[in-house]
Amino acid sequence: MSRGIPSGAVVALVAVAALVGASGFWTAGIGGLVAASDLASSLSAPPAPGSAGESGGSGESGDGAPLAYEIGDCFQEESDDRGNTEFRDCSEPHDYEVYSEFELPDTPDGSYPGDDRMSFVADEGCLDAFEDFVGVPWEESYYDYSWVAPDEVTWTEHDDRLVQCLAIDPEGEHTGSLEGIGE
Repeated sequence: MSRGIPSGAVVALVAVAALVGASGFWTAGIGGLVAASDLASSLSAPPAPGSAGESGGSGESGDGAPLAYEIGDCFQEESDDRGNTEFRDCSEPHDYEVYSEFELPDTPDGSYPGDDRMSFVADEGCLDAFEDFVGVPWEESYYDYSWVAPDEVTWTEHDDRLVQCLAIDPEGEHTGSLEGIGE
């Protein structure tokens, strides 16, 4: 199953080699929970063995600014390299649904923590929020998740610290919300 979508320009593959597309999204592996109080040290520490970070991407729209999604937004995969996103009502077919978000603390020196660390922390937070949204643990769910997170450009030039979690149907477009779907 695929995971992770730091907002931006590099495509990634994971698990079942699910191509997220030239949308600028990352896909990452699985992991455990990182408490909010541990995020700062997690951002500066090396990734744990077997953790996320196998793939990478970036966190900006076509003009370098952070992507702007809100919890409850549904949208299509970006169709061009300029970062244009087609937002849709969730009752219409869509690729992604934003189900959670969280702010990352700054690193001790303010520098970007690196793609592997960002991937790991984003994956941990979105995995934790998945069950509350869908209604079953990720390991038992038919559905998958991904995420949008800062990359080096948005972290350093736009002070972007927001990770947003996206619910996805591994078969493609989904009609309706996945909130509380229980499968």
